[in-house]
Amino acid sequence: VEVQLGGVEAHLDSAAVVAAYAAAAQKHRARFAVVDHVVSQPSALLPVREVAAACRAAGVEEVMVDGAHSAGNVPGLRVEEQLLGCGGEVDCRVDYWFSNLHKWAFASNSVCLLSW
Repeated sequence: VEVQLGGVEAHLDSAAVVAAYAAAAQKHRARFAVVDHVVSQPSALLPVREVAAACRAAGVEEVMVDGAHSAGNVPGLRVEEQLLGCGGEVDCRVDYWFSNLHKWAFASNSVCLLSW
């Protein structure tokens, strides 16, 4: 197993973020991608469905979304409906979404939620 880290320096313009993920996936022939749902610095919501679609088009087999900051910051977040079940001509679903619960559910630091 080889791990490649692809930095995204796209100044958080949605189209540029999607293009940066697609380029990194193609360059490194990635089979698995991890995407932040909400970037903590500078506190921005990433277009994860579009990123997932671009990654899949570039050959990525599985996409995981780090939802550590989105659980309490994205109004009306419905993971199963909005992220895990996306059909149609473009495959924009994600395979896994996870979040820690100590920030939003007042659980202990070791408690995590994984949805697939």
